[in-house]
Amino acid sequence: MGSVQKGVGRWWLEQVGSRLAVVSMTRYRGVWATLGLLAAVLFVIWWAWGKWGRNVVDDPAFQVKAEQIVLPPTPKWIRSDIRAEALRESSLERLSLLDPEVTLKIRRAFELHPWIASVEYVSKRAGGRILVEVRYRRPIIMVVTENGNGWWPVDTMGVLLPPADFSQNDPLGFFQVYTPFHRPAGDVGTSFGHAGVVGAARLATLLDDHRTQWGLVSIHARHLNPGRESEIEYELRTRGGTRILWGAAPGNEPRGESTAEEKLARLEQFAAARGTLDLRPPVTLDIRHTLTHVETTVAR
Repeated sequence: MGSVQKGVGRWWLEQVGSRLAVVSMTRYRGVWATLGLLAAVLFVIWWAWGKWGRNVVDDPAFQVKAEQIVLPPTPKWIRSDIRAEALRESSLERLSLLDPEVTLKIRRAFELHPWIASVEYVSKRAGGRILVEVRYRRPIIMVVTENGNGWWPVDTMGVLLPPADFSQNDPLGFFQVYTPFHRPAGDVGTSFGHAGVVGAARLATLLDDHRTQWGLVSIHARHLNPGRESEIEYELRTRGGTRILWGAAPGNEPRGESTAEEKLARLEQFAAARGTLDLRPPVTLDIRHTLTHVETTVAR
């Protein structure tokens, strides 16, 4: 009896399953046909890309050209073609717009360029354009060599900039920095490598708005203990020979020394009363603790 029931049950399941399959094929025939067609199309695309995809990617019509890259307006101190240099130095002269990592590769290329402080974002736009939003570096000092025939441009963060981008007259437009450690420790686009230069860049950034009006031309770093930034003092000099004993770099003042803001306020008050800091005859001003006239000096 049990075997008969099992046989009936199996027969019933087979019959129901067969009918359901027929109904499913009939009712969803269009769906199955569409899925089959889609699978066939995807297979053809996959096969075609494997056969001809590399040729499409390498097609010159899809290669990224420097003129397709859109950057913010370059400041007057940048004279080189940053777009072409970034592509060339990163070996991206054959980069394709169809490359899935095209924006990432372009970001990395510009992040490595010595004139770029940071890359905010990169995005592809209509017409094959690539928008690259960047923040440029700004030169603030020229580190002068001992013989005065060479110089090293440095930005506000103490990063070495490309010397080849500057002409012989350019140092006159920035603070000139004199320090025993005037040779950079690294390559362009990296920190100058010496604490005295990095501190001078911070000081020059603080005083840049007053440089021309006050007649300031140079910063001299005195290394009390080479290698320790806390023991480096700075002296400012004007065109006519006035010396200003500034002290430590901004933000690195030892205990008991006035802050950079206090020193700047003293100079502003003094300049407002005299009209300039470039006095005739020249004097020496010590502003490390209070503003005092140390001595009358002779320009050298």
